[in-house]
Amino acid sequence: MLAEQARLGVSNGRKARDFRACGKTPPQGRVTFGSQAVPMPENTIRLEVAVPDRLVLDEDTVSVQLPLATGYAGVLPGHAPFLAEVGTGVLTYAAAQGGEEHLAIDGGAVEILPDRVRVLAEKAERSDEIDAERARQALERADERLKLSSFEIDVDRAQKALARAKARIAIAKRQ
Repeated sequence: MLAEQARLGVSNGRKARDFRACGKTPPQGRVTFGSQAVPMPENTIRLEVAVPDRLVLDEDTVSVQLPLATGYAGVLPGHAPFLAEVGTGVLTYAAAQGGEEHLAIDGGAVEILPDRVRVLAEKAERSDEIDAERARQALERADERLKLSSFEIDVDRAQKALARAKARIAIAKRQ
């Protein structure tokens, strides 16, 4: 039994990243999640980012960091599967060819699997698609709205607009 578990890779709730954390190379082959054995990615994870009208990104990556509704999450190849709500912020990924890339994303859902990350976002923009001046104006408008009485505005909407503008400005500065 133990030999079979070792041949399959990781079992008993341990993840591939546990091997990396202790400086070892994870076993190749298959990884067991519950009762399901899935192929284990070698060193990359596929990142797919789509918005309602187009595919923004479809690329092999080494790691992904993205904003969730509950905070940022980091994803490496072999990550345990889960679904989550996407927040507003900067999605950062290490491209398989080298270099770090960034996207401004806002809302949606993410599916994380051992070999891929699928982001279905309400909005997603690359740095070359962002108008920095327009983003700065949106930031100023959101700041002004938040200075008003909470009875006069939708505070949640203004805070989301502020977070979106900050993310877009951060991405535009990296261009």
